[in-house]
Amino acid sequence: MPPSYWTNESVLLFAGGRDPVEAIEEAAETLVLDAAENGWAGPPFDPFDLARILGIPVVAKQELPDARTVPAGRAGKVVIEYNPTRPPQRLRFSLAHEIAHTLFSDVSKAARHRANPAGGPADAWQLELLCNIAAGEILMPTDSLPDLREGPLEIERLMDLRRQFGVSTEALLRRVTKLTTGAVAVFAASRVDSKRADSSFRLDYTVNSRAWAPTVRRGQKLPHDSVLAECTAVGFTARRRETWSDALRDVDVQAVGAPPFPEHRFPRVLGMLHPRGSVRSVPDIEIAVLHGDATRPQGPGEKGRFCSFRG
Repeated sequence: MPPSYWTNESVLLFAGGRDPVEAIEEAAETLVLDAAENGWAGPPFDPFDLARILGIPVVAKQELPDARTVPAGRAGKVVIEYNPTRPPQRLRFSLAHEIAHTLFSDVSKAARHRANPAGGPADAWQLELLCNIAAGEILMPTDSLPDLREGPLEIERLMDLRRQFGVSTEALLRRVTKLTTGAVAVFAASRVDSKRADSSFRLDYTVNSRAWAPTVRRGQKLPHDSVLAECTAVGFTARRRETWSDALRDVDVQAVGAPPFPEHRFPRVLGMLHPRGSVRSVPDIEIAVLHGDATRPQGPGEKGRFCSFRG
């Protein structure tokens, strides 16, 4: 990965020359461990209780679109403000995301919004990305889902588990990667041009399981006709066998649309890479149930006609 990939001032200050993703994971794990020693328990892991343990005031403000961290007057002190009318799962993740902002030493210099306002730095998404990663670590500490160590890692089943446990897709996929004994790499990607449907994709980060050997390069570009382009809305899933590089030939790709970065038009895409044949893929004879809009079929090839029946 070229050194210029990370450019955000807060991110560079925080990382101090280390890989920012590794640094934020370690910081979040330390925060969780310290909180557990002070009585924080789960699952479910309550971010409101964590804020109380950390001494961070949390204030409800219905006029906010989501949540934000704002300076509290005294040097280094902040307050988290949030919209209490947001859906419970989003609210939990938003609060964990804002707690993650407090891991950055310059957090009190300016308000931090999960939905960053227009006119902010062009690389603000890098800070938001790291806070999303930390939020996942906060809501799902290691080994909180031991039942995921075995069994097929199919994206639709995992989406059902995400709803069952009340966590984000990103948090769940990252945790699965740490728990599984199989070969899998989790990725997050976004369009290079956030306003164009035909834009190519950029891999924002990857996380490999212990059994995954191939190298997946962060920052790698993927063509606009990748299966990732079929995830046109949050929650839409897609599968296909693709070749991403010489080291990644005929890998099974499973993908799902995720909430976009602030000010971006199209969803981010999260997903998993598997060695060929280790999971079902769309070309197989077996029926694969995908989430999406049946009136707007995605992907190459002919599609069947849709019929409606009344009993």
